[in-house]
Amino acid sequence: MERVGPGNLSDCGIGCLTDPKNQGYQPKVEWLQRCFAEGLHLLLLRDGEGRRLAFLDYVPGEYAWRPVDAKGWLFVHCLDVSKGRFKNLLQKEILKERDRG
Repeated sequence: MERVGPGNLSDCGIGCLTDPKNQGYQPKVEWLQRCFAEGLHLLLLRDGEGRRLAFLDYVPGEYAWRPVDAKGWLFVHCLDVSKGRFKNLLQKEILKERDRG
């Protein structure tokens, strides 16, 4: 599992938008850079050949981009799963966040 952040975003891609020539690519990169400062977590799971199997992004609830009152919770914004690998990915992150308090 890869943790995607400002330092490796260009190497990992940004979820469903992977073509840098797409007109929405650069604005999304800039937006994500701002979101990392608010605690955005992007996780990417690939198979042995580098193909994406699962993608998860979440933030602390108080930084959710949707109109919710979720302070003290984690808010999942995007979950993309292929090959059924979601359970392990999500369980691992939930346990890590719970342990952080």
